[in-house]
Amino acid sequence: LAKATAQDVLSYYRAKVVFVEEVNGIVSYYAETAAFDGGVDLNGREINLHIAVGGDRITVGTPLIFGGF
Repeated sequence: LAKATAQDVLSYYRAKVVFVEEVNGIVSYYAETAAFDGGVDLNGREINLHIAVGGDRITVGTPLIFGGF
């Protein structure tokens, strides 16, 4: 997935976005996908794919991105 966009990652994993938030110019997509087992409960929904986009950088984590972006 070289130079992938958030939409590319979502499509690749057939993920459904549960919610999106923007903090300090970084947009985070919290999603669920059958591609991964389990997840974490976030706002009453099971999240198992997290995509963060800031500038020309994209970071993907499962179930969530931990640490700095």
